[in-house]
Amino acid sequence: MRTSETEEPPGPDPLVRDDTVLDESPRAASRPGARRTVLVVLPLLVGLAVTGGMGGRLLLGETEPASATGSVTCWDGEEVDAPEQCGRPRGTDGLTRVFPSFRPDQLECVDELERNPTYTRPAMWTCTQNVRGRPVVVTYSEVTARKPAVRFFDDLHGEDARGVVRTLRGGATAYVWTPQATDDGAWEGSLLLREGPYAVTVRAELRSDAARALERQVLVRTPEEWRADPTE
Repeated sequence: MRTSETEEPPGPDPLVRDDTVLDESPRAASRPGARRTVLVVLPLLVGLAVTGGMGGRLLLGETEPASATGSVTCWDGEEVDAPEQCGRPRGTDGLTRVFPSFRPDQLECVDELERNPTYTRPAMWTCTQNVRGRPVVVTYSEVTARKPAVRFFDDLHGEDARGVVRTLRGGATAYVWTPQATDDGAWEGSLLLREGPYAVTVRAELRSDAARALERQVLVRTPEEWRADPTE
């Protein structure tokens, strides 16, 4: 806010040379010329303006914007500027990121790629869990692509078993194949996420156990958090 100042009679501009006045006194001869005055005074005015601006920001509580470098943590621990710079979750660690229910260090799990070297999926683990005291086998997979995976599950369960796209807890959407009877008397069902190439197949002795495992035992993280931790 400007404060009122007492006006003084106008006088010659100190930054403009007045050629109409000739002062032959020694004092006049020792004055700096107009050019030198400009070179000296202008930097001082600029400095005062910059200092005043900084002081005003401090008084108003304004601070310089902080650098965003390293403000996002990716699923693999990398620090980047934005979630878009994080890669898609891959491999075993990627499965644990997408599926919080996949805990190979706590559940009885086997790496299917080690047990079956001919399998071509990027990652595939089978874990044994319990539903109402009965064992249910749950296989978590990273698949190569969505369309081939849809054809695979259509062949495995039957195309009629694939229902409408379902929204899961957490917000992810998935194709879901309802449990169907197998040749050996078990029941199998699957889901394939639409937001990424990840799938789950469950196998149980009872159809109700297989359906319950798909709906409640398999947990899927919200897709916005697949690549990076949420920012505050």
